[in-house]
Amino acid sequence: MIENLALTFVPMLIGYLLASIPSGVWIGQLLYRKDVRKLGSGGSGMTNVYRNFGKLAATLVFIMDLTKSILPVWIASLFVFQWTTLATENAFLGQVGIMLTGIGTGLGHCYPIFAQFRGGKAVSSAGSFMLMTNWMIAFIGLAVMLTIIKVKKIVSIGSILGHLFAVLLTFILWIPSLSEIGMWNGAQSGWLFTLTNFLIWLLLVYRHKENIQRLLAGQELDFKKKKA
Repeated sequence: MIENLALTFVPMLIGYLLASIPSGVWIGQLLYRKDVRKLGSGGSGMTNVYRNFGKLAATLVFIMDLTKSILPVWIASLFVFQWTTLATENAFLGQVGIMLTGIGTGLGHCYPIFAQFRGGKAVSSAGSFMLMTNWMIAFIGLAVMLTIIKVKKIVSIGSILGHLFAVLLTFILWIPSLSEIGMWNGAQSGWLFTLTNFLIWLLLVYRHKENIQRLLAGQELDFKKKKA
């Protein structure tokens, strides 16, 4: 039992380390010899990279962020269902292992050990985890986010509300006849799935606290505008 409990945290550690790769910081320093965290909003995510370095850099960051967030969940599924007997000996702990991977990637994205714990805002990691566990809800949440961004021209509002909408949709999966809709990669729906995504959303909201303050003051940056 103790061994299985310890095993559940291995995917979380893997997720944290992979997500700690500071895509925006490395791209900025490699291509432009600048630290994106010292420019614009101070974030290292795709939005701030786009504002300061343009489409090419933002695209590279998007690809890297997506990869480093998707890969851990895939590895976690292999770890839980194939490389160990965790899922066969305790199905609940197997699910916990995959869920903790989502939290680990979120923490790694926001507080990367390879970049002085100064990272992004958990948007790509939150979306990637949802994509790797329930592709249907992920696409609906993405559609909501992009619609809000198109209308309001503000990424922070779209990111916060889009993921919140996705979290609320997970309650539909509590209905027995709908519990498997969109679920894949070995993940299971239910209260643990909802709780995990809610915790990730709380991390996302916390990382956007300065954006929220600017929104309340009517000073939030739009997608293309740099901070003065």
